[in-house]
Formats: sequence, C-alpha cells, structure tokens
Amino acid sequence: MEKDLCYCPRWVMCEGAGMAGKIKKIKSIIELGIFRDFVAAADLPDFKGHNLIYGFNGSGKTTLSRIFSSLATGVYHPGLPKEGRFEIELSDGSTIKSSADIAALTGSILIFNVDFIEENLQWKSGIANPVFYIGKEQADLGARLNEVEGEIARIQSEKQKADATYRVIQKTFVDFKRDVAKSVDLVGLGYRYQAPQLEEDYVKKVYDTSKLLTEEKLASLQDFILEKEAHPRLQVSGINFGNLFDLLEVARKLTSVSLGTLALEELRLHSTMLPWVKTGLEYHDSHELEDCLFCGGQITADRRSKLGKVIDEKFDNLMRDLKVSQNEVRAFAKELERSELSLPSDFDVSPDVRPYYAVAREVLRRHLSAGVSCSERIAVALGDKMQSPNKIEFLDLEKLLTELTDFVSQAASGVSNFNNIIAAHNSVSDSFLNRKAEAKDHLKSHFLATNQVRYSELLDAVVSENERVDELGGTLEKLKAQAEGLRTSMRQHGPAADRINQLIHSYLGRDELQIGVQGEGFEIHRNGKLLSGYLSEGEKTALALCYFLSTLEAENRNAKDLIVVIDDPISSLDTKALFHAFSLIKGLLNEAGQLIVLTHNLSFMLEIKKWLKRRYDKGEASFYFLDARQIPGENRRQSNIVPLHKLIREYESEYQYLFFLVYSFNLSADFQSRYLYLMPNALRKVLELFLAFKMPNSSGLANKIEAIAKGGFDLDAAKIVALDRLIQSESHADSLDDFISLSAITLEQTQEAASALLTVIQVMDGAHYDQMIRLVS
Repeated sequence: MEKDLCYCPRWVMCEGAGMAGKIKKIKSIIELGIFRDFVAAADLPDFKGHNLIYGFNGSGKTTLSRIFSSLATGVYHPGLPKEGRFEIELSDGSTIKSSADIAALTGSILIFNVDFIEENLQWKSGIANPVFYIGKEQADLGARLNEVEGEIARIQSEKQKADATYRVIQKTFVDFKRDVAKSVDLVGLGYRYQAPQLEEDYVKKVYDTSKLLTEEKLASLQDFILEKEAHPRLQVSGINFGNLFDLLEVARKLTSVSLGTLALEELRLHSTMLPWVKTGLEYHDSHELEDCLFCGGQITADRRSKLGKVIDEKFDNLMRDLKVSQNEVRAFAKELERSELSLPSDFDVSPDVRPYYAVAREVLRRHLSAGVSCSERIAVALGDKMQSPNKIEFLDLEKLLTELTDFVSQAASGVSNFNNIIAAHNSVSDSFLNRKAEAKDHLKSHFLATNQVRYSELLDAVVSENERVDELGGTLEKLKAQAEGLRTSMRQHGPAADRINQLIHSYLGRDELQIGVQGEGFEIHRNGKLLSGYLSEGEKTALALCYFLSTLEAENRNAKDLIVVIDDPISSLDTKALFHAFSLIKGLLNEAGQLIVLTHNLSFMLEIKKWLKRRYDKGEASFYFLDARQIPGENRRQSNIVPLHKLIREYESEYQYLFFLVYSFNLSADFQSRYLYLMPNALRKVLELFLAFKMPNSSGLANKIEAIAKGGFDLDAAKIVALDRLIQSESHADSLDDFISLSAITLEQTQEAASALLTVIQVMDGAHYDQMIRLVS
C-alpha cells in the first residue's frame, strides 16, 4: 500500500496511532437497575486491554452491557431507566456522561449481548441481517467510503445544530407573531385577530413610521373604540364678546352726560342727594304736604320752585337710560355665566376630540369668566353715575376700553376654536361607525408599524435558516446515497456466509446448521433447507456468537481497532461447546483493541481467567466482580464493581469463596450478612461440593445426610434436622447462577444450617476444616 493512502475506518487514528480512546474507568452508575448508587472506589483498577467481569445471575451484567451499547450507538439505551445516569472516563482523559453527548466512541464498539441477538436474528423466520465484506481489490472504495462517512458525520452534526437553531428561531418568530397579534386583538377590532391575519397584513403592505401615533392620540383612539354608541350632537357657542364694545360705548356716553349748573349750592355740593331729593319732592307734591317730613319745617313755594328747576325732564331721562344700560350689561353677564355653566363636560364629547376639547373648554371658560368681570365693571360705573349724576370722570371705563381690544379678539378666537371642536365632535357623532372603523384601522396600523422591523428581521432569519437546513439535508441525502452506492460495490455475501459457516462448524462440531445467501440477506438453513421448527437454546447461542464474530471483519474492520464487549456468550452448552466458544473468542479477540467479557458462568469465567492470568500478572488485564449485596434493613440489593475476590481469582472452584461467605456469616454477631439473600443457596453449594469428594457416590444429598446421621459421627440431631431442612428448601437451586430472589428459608433456619454445615465439615474432616479456616481467615 502506498504510504499516502489511508484505508483506516473513520474512527481509527492514522499512521498506526491506534484507537482514539479506550474505556478507562466506570466512574459512577446511579439508579440503573441494581446499581443504585455506585461510585468507583479510589483503589478500583482501571480497565486494561483485556478485562473480565464476573457476577452471579441478577448482579447487573445486562445493565452494564446496555451502558456499553449506549456508547456504541451514541444514544441512551431505551432498555435503561430514564431517570438513571452514568459517567465513564476514557483513556485520553475525556469523560462521557449520560446526560450529555455520548457519541464519542460511536462506531468503535461492538457488543454481543441479548439485544444484539434480538436485533439481528429473527429465529421464527430463519432470517439474519446481512454482513458485508470488503475485498482487497475494493480497498480504494473503502477509503472513499471512510471519507464519505466522515463527511456524513460532519454534515449531520452541522444539520443537527442548524435544526436546533431553526427550531429556536422559528419558536421565537411564532411567539412574536402570537404576542403582536394578541396586542392588536386587544384593540377590539370586532373580530378575532390572530397570527395568520398578522402575516397576511404584513404581506400586503409595509407599515412604516408614518403609521405611528403619539401617546396622546393613541390613548384617545383606544378610548374612542370602547364607546358602544355615538355621543349626542352638541350646540356650538353663540357668545359674541364684541357686544362688550357696544355696552361699553353706551356706558361711556351716559357717564359723560352733565345736568348743568345746579341752582342750589347745597345740592351742587351734595350731588349724590339728587335722586333722593327728586323722590322726596315728588312724594311731598303728590301728597300735598306743606311741611317737610324729614325736618318738620315748612316747604315754601319759593323752595318748591327752586327744587323743580333742578330736577327736570333731562334728569329723568338720564336716570332711565342709566338703568336700562345697567340692566343690559347685567343681562349679558348672566348670559356669560349661563354659558359657562352649560359647557359640556369632557365625557360629553367623543374621545376622539376629548384631549383637544378639554383645553378649548378651559380657555373659553376663562374668557367667559373674564367677560363677566368686564360686564360687572361697566355695571358698577353705571351705578356710580346714577348715584352721582353730575360725575363725568370714569377712569375705569377708559382703562377697560383699552383692555377690551385684545380681550375680545382672544375671546372670539377661543369661541371659534371651541366651536370648531364641537363641530368635529358632531362630525364624529354623525359618522360614528365609519370613524370607529377608521380608529381601529389606525390603531392596528400603529401596532403593526411598531413591530414591522422586528417582524422583518425574524422572517429573514427563519427563511435563511430554513434554506440552510434544506441545503444541508440535500447534501446529506446525496452523501448517504453515495455511501450506499460504495457499500453496494463492496458487498460480498458469499465469503461472509462461508466465514460464518466455518465458525458454526468449529463451534458445534457439525454441519447441519448453516447460513445461506438470499438477495442482500442471509437465511438460516438446517440440513440444506430453510429453517423450520425451532432452534435449541444452545444452537441459538452458538449461531448468534458466530454471526457476531464474523462482523469483526465486516466493512473493513480490524479487531485491533475495536472495543469488543462480550456479555455471556454461552448458555446451556455442554463442556465441549463451551470450550469451543472460548477458543473462538480467544483466537479472534486476542488482539482486540480492548476486550471486556461479562459472565455469570463459573466454568466460562475460569477459562477466561486462565487465558488472561499472565496478562493480569503483568498489569495488562483487569478482573472485576459484580458484588451484589443486600442493603441493610431493606428487601433489595445494591451492586458495586469491585476487584475480583482473591478466593475466586486464585482458585478454579467457587468452593473456597462460598466457604468464606458461610464462615463469615456464622461469625457475624447478628447474622445480618450483606449476602443474606445468597446464603441458603451458598450453604447448599458448599455442602454439595464437600460431600462430592468426601462421599463420592451417586446418591443424592438427602441420602448422604441420612448416611451421615447413621455414620457414628456423634452429631447433634438438631444439626442433622437443620441440614435436611436446608436441602429440602433449596432443592430447586442447582447453582448460584440460577439464584436471583430471596429464599423461603427463615433467618433463624439459615443460621442453624450454617452452624450445622460447619460442624459437619469439622467432624467429618478436621484437617480439611482447619486448612479452610486458615485459608479464609
């Protein structure tokens, strides 16, 4: 191969650098099945190139394999509890958390477990998903496929980000349209205004700043459209402030009139008495009184003649004219006062003109009040003239004449402005429905203009991001089609089927089960025909494992570039089949980039342990135990990952470890062992194993216990009863592998059985007992 050519899969580092990252440590597993609250202890060894995880059935292997499956697919496994979480450290120092992106190892992990079997093998139809191989002549296609898949991954990542951005922008736009439509709807248009109408209005026209209203105008229009019916028409003001000039001119003329030189010196000095003297003289004459009623003196003919000359017809006319003028002035003042009192209130006019009306009304009110004041000044001057008929100097009237010039002009303008607003009100009243429709339109235009710029910005952003999503989607589809074309060119079904059949033959030692090619898929054949009936559990496991192992070489893969997880690859196989399964795994996965084997089968675990023992001693392998313990005070268990116990690691039988559990249980003060759930079955297994070499005959446990009772070992009858009860209660449990739920035997019975078992071992073989005590201590 040329040095500048690279045929590494996209998840493999080039130039022989090896894998980008391996699994270093499971740091925590929280609320996932039996893993309630696992946090890796500081002294827990790191994962190495080869790793063994052993645990009794129900200790959490399936949960672990599904955590690894999550890493393989980059998606949290649906079989795991939604509320659970995990955290895994990689050899490159990075950390994968279930709550974040878990796709760091996607494509570099292959997992064999029950999920793999269910996803790839359809037992009833006899169909298996196809496995594709790449020949050497297609290496250039493989390199191109890697490039295309790398580009697919990049575009997918970009598209995911673009999709997320589009969703955010689209939601912002939708929320914006809804909120703006709601603000317009609150105007009270008379129909339901929603986002579709908003979009339609913005499509029809652009609402620029010319549509914006002042706050004052906005408030008045909002008040106006709340009116249910038109306000009544109002009368315009008929006040003519110019009348003040006429009234003043008459007053000035009357006050300037003089009655001439008075004949009587005393009346000239006391001219204000003239009206009183006139009234008195007329009274005395009409009653023919000779004597003065006031002083009692005689009124002579000469006195009467002199007074008559002073109080003549000219005097009477002046007094009459003054009184008439004064009445006219005061009538005008009353008219002004009535006009002020009758001015309509702010609420009598349409809200559309209300802000302007309030100002005009106040101005007119001030003018009316000032007009009343002017009238009063004229009336006072006329009254003074009537009191002093010969007085001709009235300076206040001259001053008022000067003031009226500006006042009347301003007051007339105020009346005109007021009447114009009243006219506008009447116009609104006359065209109420049309004006109300116009007001609604103005308000809607105002709110649309207020939000026009933001709407355009968001619309452009949505369109732009949608175009980007579509563009990336189109590119992605083209790349996927290109990748599928490359795969089609690389598929070689025949060699794949032959390889699987070789593995099946090696595994089962016979050729009756084989894989046949059908189109792009594989069929399961028995004796050359499509499978009918059912496969045994052993055959299923064998075929599934061989199928899985063949995928290690599929699509240009190389085991040294992979993390391979094997979860219990054997079920009800005989010893020979178990050994063949182990041999296949050892042969094909010896050079795997990283291997993790999980099992509950003791025999299989022993084979893996022997294979990896030398590597373990050299620090190249790690052995773990799924330590499922009963939580104190609760009827449930908690599993932890711990180093494989020395008594399991160093011996090829579970006898030593189980003896240790039984012995520890018997020594505990309250017999509340964390392995209480396991204890009845452990007691039976220890008894079976001990009697198997101590009494190597074919009789069952019950017969052996009976023989011990009659064998002269001087055992307490209660001990025998306790053992008999144990084997009767646990007769269904053939091995620790099958035990999951709590036993029916009571704590007291378990305690008695443990004591009886240790006593039997000590009595029957004291040397063995002492040696075991030293070992487990």
